[in-house]
Amino acid sequence: MDKGAREKAALSEDSLKIIVFYDPAFPGAPALSEAEAQLIGEVANAEELGERLRNAGGASFVSLHAPYFPVDAWEDILAYLKRGGGLLSAGGAPFRKPVRRRNGAWLVEAEQTAYHRQLRIHEMLRVSADPVTRHASHADIPLFAGQEALLDVADTWNLVPHVSRASDLPHQMGSAGPMDAHVYALLKGMSADGRERSAPVVLWENTKGDFAGSRWLFVNQPLGGAFAARGGWEALAGWARFCARGVTELWLKPSYAVYEAHERPLLTLQAQTLGRGGAAGGEAGASADGRNLKWTFDLRVERETKGQEGAEEPFRLTLRENVGRELDVWRIPVPTDVQNGFYRVSCRAESEEGEVRYLRQGFWGADPALLAEGTPIRAGRDYFEQDGRPLPIVGMTYMTSDVARKFLFLPNVSVWDRDMAQMRRAGINWIRTGIWTAYRNIMQVDGHVSEDALRAIDAFLLTAKKHGLQVTFTFFSFTPETWEGVNPYLDPRSVEAQKRFIRSIVSRHRDTKHVDWDLINEPSMFDPVRIFSDGPRSSRDPFERAAFAEWLQRRHGTIARLRERWGMTPGELPDFASAEIPEPEQINFDVQDMHSGKRERAGSTTRCSRWICITGGRANSSPRSRTFARTIS
Repeated sequence: MDKGAREKAALSEDSLKIIVFYDPAFPGAPALSEAEAQLIGEVANAEELGERLRNAGGASFVSLHAPYFPVDAWEDILAYLKRGGGLLSAGGAPFRKPVRRRNGAWLVEAEQTAYHRQLRIHEMLRVSADPVTRHASHADIPLFAGQEALLDVADTWNLVPHVSRASDLPHQMGSAGPMDAHVYALLKGMSADGRERSAPVVLWENTKGDFAGSRWLFVNQPLGGAFAARGGWEALAGWARFCARGVTELWLKPSYAVYEAHERPLLTLQAQTLGRGGAAGGEAGASADGRNLKWTFDLRVERETKGQEGAEEPFRLTLRENVGRELDVWRIPVPTDVQNGFYRVSCRAESEEGEVRYLRQGFWGADPALLAEGTPIRAGRDYFEQDGRPLPIVGMTYMTSDVARKFLFLPNVSVWDRDMAQMRRAGINWIRTGIWTAYRNIMQVDGHVSEDALRAIDAFLLTAKKHGLQVTFTFFSFTPETWEGVNPYLDPRSVEAQKRFIRSIVSRHRDTKHVDWDLINEPSMFDPVRIFSDGPRSSRDPFERAAFAEWLQRRHGTIARLRERWGMTPGELPDFASAEIPEPEQINFDVQDMHSGKRERAGSTTRCSRWICITGGRANSSPRSRTFARTIS
């Protein structure tokens, strides 16, 4: 073997190295021998751990002492994870109790949040196991399939993530952050009635940001006395190898969430190995030695028929493709003429190293008859009513469990179908959703709304109808988009664009019975840059100044009366148009404010109500449209 081959082999061996933190003298040590620990990887005690991690190019770090960790090794742990190293933490809440060496003994410090917050774990909340009767593995990442009984049913911890500190649209308060990590409950605590109550084992796959490419697996409860007898340590070694491989990001997407009758679907499959060490610029490929890995993708598309006769044969396709560090995209035409109804798309993906994942998607064949079924909900004297009977409301806000507010841009009808079925089983009958951000991504050019987004809204309403859920759809979150105007409420250019935006959506649902339209969630007035800034904030544009002057004249009648009430001279206030729009700090809210000559409050509610009447009343002109103007007080 030449020198280059030896160096490559050494690199490969190092990249496969799993470092196991196990120290019988350290707090939280599980009941196992060092020989058993060595079956998992290379063992390091508390005093050795920092140096081992500092010098490792390693694939994964295993801590068997959670929630305890040596505080002197913390910076090395953090640096290792930022280099893309994997993490398996077992035994309890991770990195919660720092331990330091003092006078030859280990001293446990007070429980703290500072350390795990550097891993983007904002907080941890204890979850009781009282309602849990058994464990179930994740259907799409079956790492724990057949291993559900390894862990006892016990109290666990809920990790509260805050994985992104950035905004993808900084000028919008409703903006979401980038999707830097994906979180999966690999082992779920189930109650007797089949509901998911806890998640004792959680996987974080870091796809972007400081920890890009690394997999973190958290076993957030003690392993238990019977863990070893049940084959736990052999299984844990497999979990460590899983973390060592790093992240391979896989997406399966239809070109549209709804297809019209006889259109043919198009699927997109994309894959990229983010890999161990990719963030540090190392030679991290899909495998330990930098090779691309061969993946096999078995796809299936079938229409949900609910036992109908004459069901069509599912579409099946198998692909075998190399997956590496650069993004690969495969377009897959589906030779099926779409009919009305729901189509399920599934894909079993398996790498040559044996890793298995299931990708699930879905789309609808347009079904206007389904949307038109039933009767609208109406407001009775005391209750909402449907079909002449009172309808008690049990509702929640929902923007999907996979991509949150990005659900109209990355629609996954399969996820919506699963979530809405679960909500319906829990007794929910009404959901609120809508557009909280990225309005220009839906209508970049005034009057021309993206067909992708419109069909995603159609699919969302179809899925809700399938599960008997009423939908309140909100168009704006905090401040309406101005498009090319300057004032979101008063500029005619902005208001006309908003009407075109709204009408493009509601005009597709004139006959839809289970939707009501909400113009705005929580209106903030008026300067979009300073929303919710301790009261209304003026944008001081010509439209607002003119509206303020008109309101003053209507309220006071004459300029002389306004001067008298404001205590101003003709030179200071020659006419209504000269009145300055006050900021909150200039308005008289308190008896002490009389000393500084503050003015009265501006008519912000009046102007907002005018916007609601103009935008909602004209955009929703269909007699079947139902608009909840919740914002008028």
